[in-house]
Amino acid sequence: VITRINYGQSTRMSGLAGGVSLAGSGGGLWAVEGGNWQMAAGLINGSDVELHLNEEILSVSHVGTHYELN
Repeated sequence: VITRINYGQSTRMSGLAGGVSLAGSGGGLWAVEGGNWQMAAGLINGSDVELHLNEEILSVSHVGTHYELN
């Protein structure tokens, strides 16, 4: 219910998005020791992606089962 109230989203979302939506709903907040940035960094490092920072995206194409950034 909190995801629909705060963000207008259904409950069919990823666990990460659901966790983020719940962050401000309770009486207490949580943090990752050493910095919350480690959560995103861990997800990137644990995935099979090639990360490109500071690059311009000119278009997005749907290719079969994935998207391609050009």
